[in-house]
Amino acid sequence: MGQAAVSPRAGVLWAWGGALLVAAALALAGALNGPQQLLHDWQARHLAPQAATGGVLLVDIDEPSVQGLRAQHGGWPPSRTLLAQVTASLLDGGARAVVITLVLADPREGDAELARVIAAHPGRVVLAASVLPAQAPTRSTALPGPGGCVAQPWSGVLLPAPELMAARPRLGMVSTSTDADGVLRAWPLWHASGETLLPALPLAAWLAARGDTGSAMRCDDRAAWLGAQALPTDAQGRVRPAFQRLATALPLRSYEAVVRQQVDASEWRGRVVVIGASAGLGDRVQTLQGPRFGPAVVADTVAALDGGALIAPPHVGWDALWLLIACVPALVAWRRGVFRPGADGAWVAATLGVLLALDAALYALSGQQSRLVGPTLALTVFALWSLWQWRRAMLAAQLRLERERAAAEAASRVKSEFLAHMSHEIRTPMNALLGSAELLANTRLDEKQSRHVALFQSAGASLVEILNDLLDLSKIEAGLLELHPQPFSLVDLVASQVVLFEARASQKGLRLQTEFDPELPPVVLGDGPRLAQVLRNLLGNAVKFTHHGSVTLAVHRVPHAPRRLRFEVRDTGIGIAAPKQQEIFQAFTQADSGVARAYGGTGLGLTISHRLVALMGGVLGVDSREGEGSVFHLEIDLPATSEAPVALWAPSLPDPASDLQPGLRLLLADDNPQNVQLVQAYLDGDGHQIDVVHDGAAVVERFRAQRYDVVLMDVQMPGMDGYRATAALRAIERERGDAPIPVVALTANAMPDDERRSLQAGCTAHLSKPFSRAQLRRVLAREQPGDAAAPRPEIVAFAQAPAPLPELAALAGFDLATALARMDGDMGLYLRVVQAAVPLLRDWDERFTQALDAADLPTALRLAHDLKSTAATVGAVGLSRQAQGIEASLRDGDAPLPAQREVGRAVVPALKALLAVLDRAVP
Repeated sequence: MGQAAVSPRAGVLWAWGGALLVAAALALAGALNGPQQLLHDWQARHLAPQAATGGVLLVDIDEPSVQGLRAQHGGWPPSRTLLAQVTASLLDGGARAVVITLVLADPREGDAELARVIAAHPGRVVLAASVLPAQAPTRSTALPGPGGCVAQPWSGVLLPAPELMAARPRLGMVSTSTDADGVLRAWPLWHASGETLLPALPLAAWLAARGDTGSAMRCDDRAAWLGAQALPTDAQGRVRPAFQRLATALPLRSYEAVVRQQVDASEWRGRVVVIGASAGLGDRVQTLQGPRFGPAVVADTVAALDGGALIAPPHVGWDALWLLIACVPALVAWRRGVFRPGADGAWVAATLGVLLALDAALYALSGQQSRLVGPTLALTVFALWSLWQWRRAMLAAQLRLERERAAAEAASRVKSEFLAHMSHEIRTPMNALLGSAELLANTRLDEKQSRHVALFQSAGASLVEILNDLLDLSKIEAGLLELHPQPFSLVDLVASQVVLFEARASQKGLRLQTEFDPELPPVVLGDGPRLAQVLRNLLGNAVKFTHHGSVTLAVHRVPHAPRRLRFEVRDTGIGIAAPKQQEIFQAFTQADSGVARAYGGTGLGLTISHRLVALMGGVLGVDSREGEGSVFHLEIDLPATSEAPVALWAPSLPDPASDLQPGLRLLLADDNPQNVQLVQAYLDGDGHQIDVVHDGAAVVERFRAQRYDVVLMDVQMPGMDGYRATAALRAIERERGDAPIPVVALTANAMPDDERRSLQAGCTAHLSKPFSRAQLRRVLAREQPGDAAAPRPEIVAFAQAPAPLPELAALAGFDLATALARMDGDMGLYLRVVQAAVPLLRDWDERFTQALDAADLPTALRLAHDLKSTAATVGAVGLSRQAQGIEASLRDGDAPLPAQREVGRAVVPALKALLAVLDRAVP
């Protein structure tokens, strides 16, 4: 069953659906996580909204502070007594909370003082807890935090010293895990170890600054809620702070400066003070903004929590909006109904630009992440799909155009062959008619009869001219017309064409004149006959369409182009309207229908002239104004030459058949007895020795055994045909080292391709059936060996060569005059040929029917071919054409062989009529 065709719009929807499926499949497989992470990291580095840092102060126990305080307060670790004093001073000075990022797990001197400060300022001092050394988070479970929040589990927690814990400080987990690439991007809000549940240190500091315990915090799958304030979280309950792009953005004071009261209390009043240490083994953390030391990351996160500078994870709503926008190119293509990679690519690029801009704006303004890689991938796949579909459509269109071109070329060839065939068929009887008129004109006629004969001759000449134009056009369109450059006298050629129109111009009272550039070369190299044909057409039109004034043919050299000549035919005739000036060069076109009615003509002359000039490498154009006249001009390359000019039309030569020497040894290969007898009769009396064989294999065998002067080879024989037999003969000659002998192809096919095929097979001449005695003798005279051979011009197909007047005159039915003409009027020879043909004609129907019943295609083809050839030889042109149709039907396989019986029966009436005529003609 055939598959239903998909409409163009449905194809667009399928393309977009396929792009979405590809993107979805890759997303589900995790293939988009890497590219999406890269995009989010780039946005975090360059676009994330920055929190104000005025609510945080970082106090750094750096190396200079340790060294500066060593004498009074000891070195590392920092004195807890001094730490208690600093904490009390900060809180008393108005700090909202003090966060100590140092893990004070070991009991030390000064714990009591620090505990008293913690107790004196309940909820405002935050101490750090951490995991045990070399402890990794337990990722197998996620413990519920307060209000359903997710907590990061740990197997153990390191808490501050017991004395400090007794003061009930706020605790926060300073430890956290990084992503797989070692980068800290997010903080878990809650940590858990056994029954111990702790907030992250930044969260604890932020809660302390708010005076909130965090017990009322509630969490859902997108945020942690503290009252009306939402902290956006991911699926692991982590917040993603927008870290400061510059490490110097956080307010920073040294610990020594605070201890020595070198920092004004206004700098920490109302702020969260984070105390940490970069001295000693102070930890370093890798963030998207680069490496930072731990207390700075804590302070940065506290500032982000306090200022709302948190990055929100992707939300399905924004993702859906981006996907909807990404559908725009597909919708445009769907509305258009066809893929166009240029337009589709532009829409994809524009849509992608809009998406990137919107996504960047959303991220910069609100910190909202989105999954842009999926829509981007879908757009890319759609663009590639569009390009592939367009390429596929272009290939299909190219194939369709190639098929259409092949069909057009085939139609052109068929048309050209038809025109050539019809021209030949019409030209042959026309030659007979014109010849009869010429013979009649040479007899005694009265004035009225002379006018009738002159009219007959004029009309016939016009018809022949039309036929010549049709044949030339068909050759040009089929690419078969070739130019033959030769040296000729330019002045003589122009004069020979002008003189043809002097009488007609004189009758109309026109001045016919020429203009020659004095610097024209006397002899040029070009195709003189074709140039004469163009000039003849232009002059004929000029005289035809001019009623008063003059017609001028001018020839000039083109400046700065020494090889190029310009021909102009100027007239003062009716002119051509501007819109029609290009149309007149199209086939069968005239300026308007009124011109055709008033002046006649086919409209082919200018078309042929235009194409001939193009073949010569030139340009034919026209400048005209209606009612004022026209100038037809052409420019072609005609280089000067020192060679002697040749005559454009050679004088009549004696018939080369008279040079045929007697006593030639000929090998005749033909399976048709009637054709054999005809050839023998044609050559009777010349003393030739003719050996006859009936198939290609016999030709090869006889050729190996004996030497011959000429081989006459029928190309259609049973078994090995004439083409293969000729190739075998040439192989034998190469084996012997002999010079090639002439092989003349004999065939009833007379198309140009048949001649080329014969010559390619190795034949030296091509003679089309039916042929006359003179033609056969002429070709033998040219092909015969030795000095007696007639001059051999380039090989010509005799079917296309001009024939004597009565030759090849073919009318429907039976034509005795034509048959006699083929035999040079020899009635005795004609009767012998008819006697030889009658047996074949009598038995043909029975033998053909038997061949069809036996499904013997080769025999049926040979019988059809023999009937075609024999009927044409005796003058039965109508029967010959019917036999040709049978042969074509058998060769093309239009119907099974038994079904061809009806086709064979169709010739029986004509065959019986022919036999009746022959019975009366033959005694």
